[in-house]
Amino acid sequence: MYLRRVVNTFDAACAKEIADKKISRITLVKKVPVYPLREICRTYLAHGQVVHLLSVDAEGMDTEILKTHDWINYRPRHVVVEHHEKNRPGWQNPCLFLRRKGYSLVSRTPFSAVFEDARRKTKEKTIRG
Repeated sequence: MYLRRVVNTFDAACAKEIADKKISRITLVKKVPVYPLREICRTYLAHGQVVHLLSVDAEGMDTEILKTHDWINYRPRHVVVEHHEKNRPGWQNPCLFLRRKGYSLVSRTPFSAVFEDARRKTKEKTIRG
């Protein structure tokens, strides 16, 4: 049993809401460097390297993170994103973003959604068929 709920977020408005509702109190604000996914991939992966799995859990900022990815040169086969049924107003649904990018939902956990690249799946069926 937890006596105190620990909450992390990159969103100042979300942090204020959590503190105001007394869900948790802010004990530390820490600034960390943030880089776009495209820059991370270009720095650490070979051009065109196959990415099998991309997992993003950025405390409600998943869509914003996904928007920074290079979907042409580093297109993941599978993507896992944080997904809650009850999200705060203004929250951009990463599931909708991924569907628009050509991914289909293949599995769920209570807090995550797993997507597969529907384009790759179609190509593989065509080659095997």
